[in-house]
Amino acid sequence: VRCASVENEALLKSKYPDRETTQQFENWISQKIQENNNNSNKNISAIITIPVVVHILSNGDAIGTNENLVDGRVFSQIQSLNQDFRRMLGTPGYNDSDVGADTEIEFCLAQRKPDGTATNGIDRVITSTASFSTRPDVEAMKATTQWDPLQYFNIWVVNFSGSLNLLLGYAQFPSTSGLSGLNTNGGAANTDGVVISYTSFGNQAIFSGGPYDGTYNKGRTTTHEIGHALGLRHIWVMEMVTIKQKLLIVMPLIFVMILLLRDIYIMDVNLEATVVLMILDKLIWLRTIWIIVMIHV
Repeated sequence: VRCASVENEALLKSKYPDRETTQQFENWISQKIQENNNNSNKNISAIITIPVVVHILSNGDAIGTNENLVDGRVFSQIQSLNQDFRRMLGTPGYNDSDVGADTEIEFCLAQRKPDGTATNGIDRVITSTASFSTRPDVEAMKATTQWDPLQYFNIWVVNFSGSLNLLLGYAQFPSTSGLSGLNTNGGAANTDGVVISYTSFGNQAIFSGGPYDGTYNKGRTTTHEIGHALGLRHIWVMEMVTIKQKLLIVMPLIFVMILLLRDIYIMDVNLEATVVLMILDKLIWLRTIWIIVMIHV
């Protein structure tokens, strides 16, 4: 798993049973889209600028060594985010897709800390460990280092290891936001934000100072995860939900057919045994697929 936002959502759902389901969220967002389409003033540009704090976690390495990234990596990531979210012409963020759009959302590094003192938006946090190997450890760290989520968008840049070694990042889907349609008890606000592997943070094409992942080095991991944090879900997950709904209707009929064919075979009704067994085999295979889908969706 490279993006663990869906898995993180499942953990939050088990911890907070009242957290909205995927379908409840989709119903809410669909209504908001319709309201926007009906808004006669929707063509009036209103750029939303989100102040960002980037928490860089390290065990005290010198700046520029291992996970303690230099400032240039952070600056390149913010630039890349704005190219993507603003669909900037002449940049990798531009596309000519029919559904491509300028979201009118921009990101800037915070200029003031929660206590009012000046900052460049980069918060270097020294920890006793050089890496994080479990999600509970990451979540505990987030809760103790987060800046006020009502004033800042929090990004944590960490070194993943152990069971998280191949992870690029993950986000927490929106909750406790105060927005109509989203439950207020869906999860702790003090873990809102995104967590990114330090080798996938920043854009190598803008700032070359490493170390970078050999493949995921264009800043798109952070773009992807922030999309989750703003409410976007994996398209294929939604397709699987639709498949699940259909299977809930179809599969009971298949179970009945399996039982009938079994009885026919036992009673030695005038049917070729090989034909019955072949059909049974296919139906049992479908049942197995159904069980897998029910477990994982």
